[in-house]
Amino acid sequence: MSARAGGRVERLYVRYNYQRVQAGQRLLDLYSPELNTALREYQYLVAQGVDADLQQRSRAKLQLLGVSASQLASDSKNATPTLLIVSPYAGYVVPSQVAPAAAMPAAAGGMGATATDDGMGSAPAAPAAGATAPAAGSGLREGGYVAVGDPLFTINDLRQVWGILAVEARYVDRVRPGQRVRLRSELNPGQLIEARVAYIEPAFAPDQKFLQVRVYLDNAAGQLKVNSLLTGTLEAPAPRGLQLPASSVYDTGRRHLVWVHRGTTAAGRRLFEARTVTTGPLGGPMVAILAGLGPQEKVAREAGYLVDSESFLDPQTP
Repeated sequence: MSARAGGRVERLYVRYNYQRVQAGQRLLDLYSPELNTALREYQYLVAQGVDADLQQRSRAKLQLLGVSASQLASDSKNATPTLLIVSPYAGYVVPSQVAPAAAMPAAAGGMGATATDDGMGSAPAAPAAGATAPAAGSGLREGGYVAVGDPLFTINDLRQVWGILAVEARYVDRVRPGQRVRLRSELNPGQLIEARVAYIEPAFAPDQKFLQVRVYLDNAAGQLKVNSLLTGTLEAPAPRGLQLPASSVYDTGRRHLVWVHRGTTAAGRRLFEARTVTTGPLGGPMVAILAGLGPQEKVAREAGYLVDSESFLDPQTP
């Protein structure tokens, strides 16, 4: 809701964030010289019975400024100098200003959330931002002034909420828009909530170590509450290519190596050859080998044990 006319706030009826209001419920009393003058002019035109077209134009102007029909019909002798502003919607008065996203390393928004997955990582979620602000989060105070267009209140019925899933950054390649997410709320752990990834944050905030994924949730029954926590499971696509234990891949920083079994010496000792391979995302217990290794070849399970202080791995080798 924005101010349609400038003036001074004489009285506030909404006192705290997330206060429930009904359509038509009083929000504040506004003293506005502009509104008072226009209202008195209209009442004078009606009392004098002048041109009906002029009355209609004056009435339309007041309605555009937010004056209700009952206020238009009030007696000018008993009218108060303040104008009552009522809510046109039913819902909750939510904060108009929240903390910056950088201050929320794990979750923010309509719902706080965490995301866990088999191999996808997990992280604790911080509560959604929304530190208590004066006068229901809009900065309004009795005696303060508002100008035309200034935000007065933000009213949300919370029929649809959203949550931020915190996924470890190393799994960024395995998260896609449209992926199915299974969620459980701390308020009702026995109920399974299904959703899909709607948006992936394109960048990391300062000091943030998690990929932020947004999901939208239907909340017509009002069971999901602001700042409640969720635990979710992302259905990641199966990696393509051969699968090797992560310990079998040696990461030099420039390339990834595996030690391929090349035969056995006369003394019975096995011979291994270092080979560069192309891998999928690293970080889980298994690594997908996309190129450089055949399905029938054998590799060392522990690649790091075959590299000692005298080994030289040419960084220019393809």
